[in-house]
Amino acid sequence: MYLGFYPETNDQQKIAWVGTLLSDTALVWHLQRYRELGDNDTWVHYVAAVKSRPNTTTRGKLPMPRPNWGSSSTKALSEPT
Repeated sequence: MYLGFYPETNDQQKIAWVGTLLSDTALVWHLQRYRELGDNDTWVHYVAAVKSRPNTTTRGKLPMPRPNWGSSSTKALSEPT
């Protein structure tokens, strides 16, 4: 796996890599999160947000629907880095 092979990967690279695995509503969520947080997002917070996936918005921002995340993105988020 990419993240295991390159342990020096920073948070922004990890988030961008997972974003390439997403589609449909998950990709929309990812892109909106990036527009809101930009490079201030962290891997720990990103993973927590993905795992929580509420149906409602967070403080009126960042809609997070329950999309089909796909097996490859779920596996990437569940494996330690």
